[in-house]
Amino acid sequence: MSGPTAAVAGFTAGRRVLHSDGIGAFTRAVVEVAGPADHAAAASAGLTPEPTSLQQLVVAMSRTTDTLQEVSR
Repeated sequence: MSGPTAAVAGFTAGRRVLHSDGIGAFTRAVVEVAGPADHAAAASAGLTPEPTSLQQLVVAMSRTTDTLQEVSR
């Protein structure tokens, strides 16, 4: 999701954020979403859904401790 930093922060609260970066008042985050309801919530918050490449997803997931622990089991 991408958009104004405050809107992204509000949307990502309580959701799993795999990666986030921002420039000025603009933020882009790779967020786990549950489905169409989350996409609708993001749109109503003024956010833009963006595709995440497989490479970006693998890198983001490799940086999270929870994922590394699950893989090592």
